Order: sequence, then C-alpha cells, then structure tokens
Amino acid sequence: MPQNKSLEPVEFPMPIRFGEKPCTEFKNDLESINVVLIDHPDPIRARKMVYQFINATWEDKPGSHNPDCVEDWRLFHALEAALQFKALPTVLETLDFTFRIEGIDVQTVTHLIRHRTGSFSAQCTGDRWQSHAGALVPGPIQNSPELYKRWKKLVKDSKSFTVI
Repeated sequence: MPQNKSLEPVEFPMPIRFGEKPCTEFKNDLESINVVLIDHPDPIRARKMVYQFINATWEDKPGSHNPDCVEDWRLFHALEAALQFKALPTVLETLDFTFRIEGIDVQTVTHLIRHRTGSFSAQCTGDRWQSHAGALVPGPIQNSPELYKRWKKLVKDSKSFTVI
C-alpha cells in the first residue's frame, strides 16, 4: 500500500505513556468531589429575564412587567424561586451556567446526565491514557481493611495488564 511520507507528525493533547509504569492515587469517593463554577450569566440581566419569564404567564398584556420598574427584592425573589425549582422549571433552560465537576464516578455521571435542564460533556476514557488516572474508593470498601487491600490490588493489576 502506498504511504504519504510528507505527513506532519500528529501532536496529541495528552502525554503518550508507552513504557511508563502505571501509578494510581486512591481517593475517597466523597472527599474527591469538587465543583467549580466556570461561567455564569450576568446577574442583573439574569434577574430581570427570570422575573419577566415567570410573570409572563399571568400578564394580560405581553411585556407589561417591566423589570426596570420593579423593586430589586422582587427580582432577587424570582431568581431564587427559579433556582430552587419553585417557579416555572423551563426558565432554567434560559440560564447558562457552566460547572466543572471533578472526582465523580461513572454512576454519578449517569445520574447527572438524566437531568433535563442540563447538557453535559464528560472526560473521555475511550482514547485517553488511563494508566496514571486516580481511582475513587467507595467508603464501605475503604472502611474494610481486608477488602480495601484486595480492591487496591485489583485496580493496580488491571492497570498493569498488557494487551498483545
């Protein structure tokens, strides 16, 4: 088969770890959770928009609830009600918050992606090198010394497995 010898080498966004010995940091599954707010809507615009959205269902005339003429506490109350799911739930689909959720297992990711008002992007494991990834340890396993020892061995052994 012909080969194109003038191709540029491909650069990957992650290190290639052939020949490296796997290493694993074992982390408690609850203590490892970290949520970071990366981006959020402008607070003033969000309060005004939510107030209009919620009150639109009761208006006799569209647009009659001018948020510029409403007390600030009412705007805050509307946003708080929306975020606590005490107002029209569809209003949350109009607010764009971006969170990075670190240190969760696949089961937790599965629960998150079932939520209707969010869209998700998860760290890929299909083509990402996993030999240096940490391992989350469920509390019941960590609280049983014998089981924890066996579990750590299984995790280490699975990372050392070589496919021929």
